[in-house]
Amino acid sequence: MLVKKRKSMKKLAEIKNLVKHFPVKKGLFKKTVGLVKAVDNISFEIFKGETLGLVGESGCGKSTLGRLIIRLINPTSGDIIFDNINLNSYSNKELRKQRQFFQMIFQDPNSSLDPRATVGKSIEEGLIIHGIKDNMERQKRIKEMLNLVGISANAAERFPHEFSGGQRQRIGIARALILKPKLVVCDEPVSSLDVSVQAQVLNLLNELKNELSLTLLFISHNLSVVENVSDRIAIMYLGQIIELLDSSKFAVNCKHPYSKVLLSAIPVPNPNIQKKRIIVKGDVPSPINPPNGCRFHTRCPVVISKCTMNEPLFTELSQNHKASCHLLTN
Repeated sequence: MLVKKRKSMKKLAEIKNLVKHFPVKKGLFKKTVGLVKAVDNISFEIFKGETLGLVGESGCGKSTLGRLIIRLINPTSGDIIFDNINLNSYSNKELRKQRQFFQMIFQDPNSSLDPRATVGKSIEEGLIIHGIKDNMERQKRIKEMLNLVGISANAAERFPHEFSGGQRQRIGIARALILKPKLVVCDEPVSSLDVSVQAQVLNLLNELKNELSLTLLFISHNLSVVENVSDRIAIMYLGQIIELLDSSKFAVNCKHPYSKVLLSAIPVPNPNIQKKRIIVKGDVPSPINPPNGCRFHTRCPVVISKCTMNEPLFTELSQNHKASCHLLTN
């Protein structure tokens, strides 16, 4: 965990009013009949050297937000400022040069690695694209990176199907780190792995973060995992971040009703301790037609009339703690 005070830390990325709407098209002529509001007016910062955890239910927009930040997809509106550069002002050619500084570790190592290419070729591709022309230098860096993630250097000549799921994810991590990025977006990097392997990969990520001075955006639906690996936690619901605070204070100081619902769902390892679950009613509303007012009000156990009419502002409750809830700002 970070021990530095937030004020002394430098911003690596700043997200301002970020929006991504996907058109819904139907009919023979593919007429647009609606918009999926996957990411809807999100603003936050990522500081150098931290791990920011992003948590929410499936379909809330977490992965879309991660892809937007590293410009794998283009935003509908808003700004993505990375290392004091507004990425939205860059052409595709200029953006391509910047991509070495932000990389992604994908959820499924089976589908993110080319089955027809050797492990070495998959890792080498980024080096070739970014102008490392010396073959001996490329091979040296590939072997060093494989060793760093706990894979034998001889594995470079083998194919992905020859490895276990945990080993393939280590290879995916090596591919993401080979260009020495500043920011790595980890999109559910352990959700497809066995529990025993998950711990190994999480420990590896933490070691690499410290050794290589990385900044991580760690996306997951598993709050207990995020609590253990992150310095700060952002809770996302239906396209919006609704609470953001230090992970060390999350269990005792989270304020938003939805955050409390997620916290109550974490199982207690001691069978003698009875934990009260907060049960929410109904299903998550459609992002095509999100509710008016607070987006959680249709399921919130403590909803008031104001929640159904006015959208709450994302305001600072205390130092390093923001949330959007009418009950917290009255």
